[in-house]
Amino acid sequence: ATVLATDVARDGVVHLISAVLVPPSMQGTTTTTETPALNIPSYLAGEAQLQTLLSLLQDAELVDALTVAGPQTLLAPTNGAFAAASDVLDPLSPVQVQNVLLYHVIVGENLMLASALPEGQSVTKPTVLNEMVKFTKTGGAIVINDG
Repeated sequence: ATVLATDVARDGVVHLISAVLVPPSMQGTTTTTETPALNIPSYLAGEAQLQTLLSLLQDAELVDALTVAGPQTLLAPTNGAFAAASDVLDPLSPVQVQNVLLYHVIVGENLMLASALPEGQSVTKPTVLNEMVKFTKTGGAIVINDG
């Protein structure tokens, strides 16, 4: 996955990403600029390209978890990313979908990748699932989990 854009919400950071991330522990178990002071769900509600993510978060009853105060970063797959991953996501149970969504949340910091990560360097961060996500800056783009 690649970070497509970064935006700041009042209680966290949202990074639009090009693909749905599947936690390493679940791999092989399936078929293959600042915005106004908003919380993350409010930001998602106003973005047409993030409606699939918002719907899945609502179905998984995770919206409230993203409204809490405190720093957090959401790696937000676009509608197109979810459409491209439908063969992976469709056979998942509701609990597995919830885990995939939680793998997109980093709590404890507002991760400002574009400005903070030097070219050619990587940083690894734990998600809510306590599974790691690796970010690498290559050619000015932020690549997640090596692409």
